[in-house]
Amino acid sequence: MTQAGQTDGFNATDHCRALTQHLSDDALDCVVLNDAQPTAAVMQRYRDEAADLVAVDPGVSKLGVRAVTANLIEDIPAPRVLWEKQDMLRHDPDKLADALCRLYGDMDLA
Repeated sequence: MTQAGQTDGFNATDHCRALTQHLSDDALDCVVLNDAQPTAAVMQRYRDEAADLVAVDPGVSKLGVRAVTANLIEDIPAPRVLWEKQDMLRHDPDKLADALCRLYGDMDLA
């Protein structure tokens, strides 16, 4: 998600550019991007706070960075308790681990 006043209008390419500007031009060789859509109700709560979903765009590959997409949004089968920030999106650790393992399995390590 974008953050109001910090990453307004940023897409995936913009985030990659910001990282390489702060680290180095060759800091990224691959990124894992969420390609799932949150529910309309969750999106409305973010938009009310001037935040939006980071768009996956083709510009990442033009930076020489491999883009891998996966559904990374946590499934919430039951209501959470108040202190678990029930209105916030979370990365699902199992989905993220699966995406990273699949990526690692596809890499040429020779």
